[in-house]
Amino acid sequence: MGRLTKQKAGVDSLSTSGFLFINDKSLEKLKETNQKIILWLQRIGWMGFAFFLIKGLIWIAVWLGLASYFNWSF
Repeated sequence: MGRLTKQKAGVDSLSTSGFLFINDKSLEKLKETNQKIILWLQRIGWMGFAFFLIKGLIWIAVWLGLASYFNWSF
């Protein structure tokens, strides 16, 4: 068996009424690919968060160091 999904703009097919026919093997492969992409984005998300956190803390330290060097007060 298969599944009907709404056709996206720019996809060529011979189907009628804007729907594509996807068989079960293609659907399983699509689900597996989507899971891999989501996992990859989650890893990048945590690494990105950690990168910008550390970068922000370094900038705070730089500005506080400059403030103490030039005797500025906040």
